[in-house]
Amino acid sequence: MKICALQAFGASFLVLIIVHGEAGAVQPKATNSQSTELPVFVDNSRSKYFPPPALQGKAASCDWFACAYYQMTYMNNRGLDRAADPSNTFSPKFGFNLVNNGKLFPENLWFLDVYDLLRDFGSPPIVDLPYDLAGGEHCGEWSTNADLWTKAAAGRIAGYEYLLFDLRRVKQLLVDGEVLVLQCNPWQCGLATTKNFPGSKEDDPFIGESVIASGSPSPDHTLALVGYNDAIWIDRDGNGRPDPDELGALKIAESA
Repeated sequence: MKICALQAFGASFLVLIIVHGEAGAVQPKATNSQSTELPVFVDNSRSKYFPPPALQGKAASCDWFACAYYQMTYMNNRGLDRAADPSNTFSPKFGFNLVNNGKLFPENLWFLDVYDLLRDFGSPPIVDLPYDLAGGEHCGEWSTNADLWTKAAAGRIAGYEYLLFDLRRVKQLLVDGEVLVLQCNPWQCGLATTKNFPGSKEDDPFIGESVIASGSPSPDHTLALVGYNDAIWIDRDGNGRPDPDELGALKIAESA
């Protein structure tokens, strides 16, 4: 249960964004694509719209945490200008149990299926369907409660789009208040320790933290992308000088 940093070490991450909502729910604001100056630091997880970090436990439900619990909850509450609470935070259990093949570690689950299900059926709030899969139990339960399905339908999305990783565009979307989703391979990631970037205070709270600084893009793990910090510095070559490829990190919301 953490929010950590990730250096943009590859150019082929798949990033997704929810673009429309039904029933007056998700109403994203227009992207300010004309902006030329971006702030050094953005963190949308500090917003009142964002739910608290949560554990997925032994179930392989990271897709549902990233897409439904984090991203969809944030975008929905942002559109309606209300603070996140259990009554408007979407449950990751509902959709996960419908497509997990009845297994803790499902096969053939592609996270675009998450968005398709959220478009067709939605998700109920977590107060009505608590997440109880952390211990690896109940992963085969399908809700037969008609009221729960009706509540889920009220939170459907109308669509989504995806793009290949473009750091400038991703940062602009984050500045505009979006929360995105990406995938990486956590088992092939290398960590580095952040240093004090001279002349900046934006990195001070994160000095000595671990940053994912190398790895491989893959569909093995799904994360919510909530912000970035251009002042984060890792000294890759150990020369004590901040080089361009050593600066900047993305901030992700984790569920592991």
